[in-house]
Amino acid sequence: MKNKKQITIFEGKKIRRYWDEEKELWYFSVADVVRVLTNSVDAGAYWRKLKQRLKEEGSKVVIKCHGLKFMANDGKYYVSDGADTETMFRKIVRWRVKAEELLAMLENRLKPKPESR
Repeated sequence: MKNKKQITIFEGKKIRRYWDEEKELWYFSVADVVRVLTNSVDAGAYWRKLKQRLKEEGSKVVIKCHGLKFMANDGKYYVSDGADTETMFRKIVRWRVKAEELLAMLENRLKPKPESR
């Protein structure tokens, strides 16, 4: 593959990716995917905090992140977490489950309590 570092577009937002010829896998910038999914202003900070929590829970998904060089806005390459397609899918499912759990918890707290007679 001629250009193994490319940008893909999802819902109008850039996601950096890297092609590993040996493994024949695409790796995606985790921070970029977090930014797209959460609309976070500081996706890097969001990912660092989420990564810390996942590590504390003993999540194996975090272990499958690799430090890869992705091009930043300044045109320079910096090491950032990258994950292959399968790992990224697992992360997205995990984040969604956590979001649904949080939403359910909040909904239960916000429901009016029945009055006792």
